[in-house]
Amino acid sequence: MVTNKTNGKLIANQIVPADRFSRRFKGLMFDTRLSADTVWVFPNCQCVHTFFMRYPITVLFLDADKRVIKKETAIFPWKISPWVSGAKFIIEGRTEIAENVDAGDYLAF
Repeated sequence: MVTNKTNGKLIANQIVPADRFSRRFKGLMFDTRLSADTVWVFPNCQCVHTFFMRYPITVLFLDADKRVIKKETAIFPWKISPWVSGAKFIIEGRTEIAENVDAGDYLAF
């Protein structure tokens, strides 16, 4: 579960940890539909790509305290996110997750 500690809103009920090479490599590539209540969490990551993806995603860049330091909304397929220095986690989810999160918010998962 991922919640926004700053505003108390639920971000997602399920987390897919991208903590192994195979999960990090595949990620959401070729996925036809990400569930609205699921996010992927990439530890020790500063940048992602959307190659071979079929839909846009929202990407949240978090520091070591799980504070959102950057929010990229609707990154479309075949793009590369910005490199965010200081990011320790990246959360990928459907574009709707952006509605409940702002830069500076603290998340819990």
